[in-house]
Amino acid sequence: MSLGVLAVLWLMIPIGLVGFLGGQMAWLGYNPLTFLAAFVLPHGLFEIPAAAIATAFALRLGASVTALRPGLSVGEGMVVALADLVKVFIFLVVPLLLIAAFMEANVTPQAVLWAYGR
Repeated sequence: MSLGVLAVLWLMIPIGLVGFLGGQMAWLGYNPLTFLAAFVLPHGLFEIPAAAIATAFALRLGASVTALRPGLSVGEGMVVALADLVKVFIFLVVPLLLIAAFMEANVTPQAVLWAYGR
């Protein structure tokens, strides 16, 4: 049982990848801030908070096993935490990810062409 920590690992993978690519851009002589601003910032404004919120609620679900709510059993606490996760995921995370997907498909390519187009 991971108690929700696996969600943090899933969040760390893309963050580590972006950090690695930023480092590679710096090693190649490009400005890594330009890389981050062009490739990540347009859709990252929506995607990163959505990922952080989803991870936080997944951690909360895992922690509901060890940190019991007053007056609730372990199973009841998990059901309440799962219900909160589903509500936040449907009404906040999914809309933010849809906006991020639109931005990634339409705005990010234009930003990359503006920053690196020749």
